[in-house]
Amino acid sequence: MGIFMNISNMSIKAKLFATLGLLSTIMCIVGVVGFAGMRATSHELDNMFEGRLLPSSWVDEIVTKERKGIEAIELATIKQDPASVSAAVDAVKGNADKIKELWSKLDKVAVDDDQDKIINRFGTNCNAILDISMNAVGELQAGGGFDKAEKAMLEQARPKYDQLTGIVDELKK
Repeated sequence: MGIFMNISNMSIKAKLFATLGLLSTIMCIVGVVGFAGMRATSHELDNMFEGRLLPSSWVDEIVTKERKGIEAIELATIKQDPASVSAAVDAVKGNADKIKELWSKLDKVAVDDDQDKIINRFGTNCNAILDISMNAVGELQAGGGFDKAEKAMLEQARPKYDQLTGIVDELKK
C-alpha cells in the first residue's frame, strides 16, 4: 500500500517521467528479444541456404556441364570437322575439372543416409558420363573415331544422362 500512496503523492511531471521510463524499458526489452529472434532466423536461413539450396545449384551446374559435353561430342560426330572436334575437346576437358570440384563439394555436404545413397548414385553416374566423354574425346582426337564416339554417346552416355536427371529429381524432393 505504500507504493500506491507514493504514486498518488507524485506530481504529474514525475508520473509522466516514470511512465516514459517504464515504457522505454519495456520497448528495449521487446527490441532485444526481437533482435535475438531475427539473428536466430538469419542463422537458420543461412544454414538452409548452405545445406540445401547451394548443393542444389551445384547439382544443376554439374548436370548442365555434363549435358554440354555430350552435346559437343554429338555435334562433332555429326559435323566431323576439326573445329567441332576442338570445341568438343575444350567442352569436355574444360568442364571436367569444374565437375570434379563441384562433386567434391557436394560429397562433403552433411545429409541423412537416404540422401547420401542418392548422392552417391549421382556421383557414380557423373563419373561414368565423364569417363565415357573423355574416352569419346580421345577417339575424336585420334582421328577417324567418329563412329565409336557416336556409339558411345548414344549407347552409354545418353542413358547414363537420363538416369542422372532422374536422380536429380529424387534429390530435389
